Amino acid sequence: MCEKMYGTIPKTKHEALFKEHCDPGTLISAQNATTYTCPLYASLLSLALADMADFRVLCMSYGSGCAASMYGLRANRAPYHASDVLIHLSARCAVPIEDALLFINSFELTHGRFGFKPSDVCDRQDGAYYV
Repeated sequence: MCEKMYGTIPKTKHEALFKEHCDPGTLISAQNATTYTCPLYASLLSLALADMADFRVLCMSYGSGCAASMYGLRANRAPYHASDVLIHLSARCAVPIEDALLFINSFELTHGRFGFKPSDVCDRQDGAYYV
């Protein structure tokens, strides 16, 4: 795409263009692990944090691989948003992979079951939602 718009350019110029045009929309996604269902909306929130006004965005969500949607947005002003999102992201606690795998296994064992009570309620962060 850059070559169509700018002709042949050096790698450093390409990287600068990528940073200028893509970094504002990937700020939150770059700080998270794979989220599957919300990267598009995290990217839109990232753009809102950049206070971009009077801009157009092409949104594409590829779903689970069998369906996709694409639509465009035009904003006259930056949308309202929670301005402390990055503060909350930076306050997260790092978890060793072994502990994360325990959470994943626990989820897999309880997925689709009714009447169970969660057994692990320690290490909860204030203001975070747990499903």
